[in-house]
Amino acid sequence: MVQVKRNTGAYLYLGGDIRKRVQGFPVVFVVDFGRGNIRAVPRKVSVTPEDGIPLREFLEDQVKTL
Repeated sequence: MVQVKRNTGAYLYLGGDIRKRVQGFPVVFVVDFGRGNIRAVPRKVSVTPEDGIPLREFLEDQVKTL
């Protein structure tokens, strides 16, 4: 399960109920911080453009586990 957010600021506040799984599927937050900086970020209330890992790297790691 993926939730995509877009933010050009220094912080993104996810807030609310941050669940690890929905209907048995893991939840991954993907944030577009602008200028090609698209990242898979951890589930926490506030994330920055340096948090998490680049989306490409995250997807490559996921393919390796299949």
